[in-house]
Amino acid sequence: MKRILPLTALFLVMMSILTGCGLSAVQSVIQKKELARELGLDLSKGVVVTEQEDYGWFGDGDAYLEIQFDDASTWDTIQQDKPWKDLPMEQTAQALLYGVMMEGEDGGELQIGPYFHRGEKPDIQQGKYLLIDRFDQADSAEAPDVILERGCLNVTLAVYDAEKHYLYVYRLDT
Repeated sequence: MKRILPLTALFLVMMSILTGCGLSAVQSVIQKKELARELGLDLSKGVVVTEQEDYGWFGDGDAYLEIQFDDASTWDTIQQDKPWKDLPMEQTAQALLYGVMMEGEDGGELQIGPYFHRGEKPDIQQGKYLLIDRFDQADSAEAPDVILERGCLNVTLAVYDAEKHYLYVYRLDT
């Protein structure tokens, strides 16, 4: 009887550790499928080079994903997809990724952003980007400038480098 209690406790601890790791891997696969649907791309054609995420219990956090593709088929898909825009980025996307200087209310300069702090921030010459506002009450007709005026940010920014065939994805939920 004295041996059964410690063995049972050890078994329960091991099962909770293994179950937690298994759920994490399953959750990662689900998130990638959701991201592929959101971007309108087949991400399974690429190889994940870098993956970083830091989400808490309440869903706040950020993530970075870098995917390398072998050929130009993803680039061809992006070029035909209307929501993807040509580089250089408009001001909101640029502020989210790199930060921008804007004129403040007092006439002085004001630094806005960057809001994405994970991953590489490449200088891409040829490519496209897609900014997705995932804010619950967002109106699809709203201008992207409204994103930076909110108290919380729920956005995805994807940038595709056509020369290197790399996709950089940044997600932020506050």
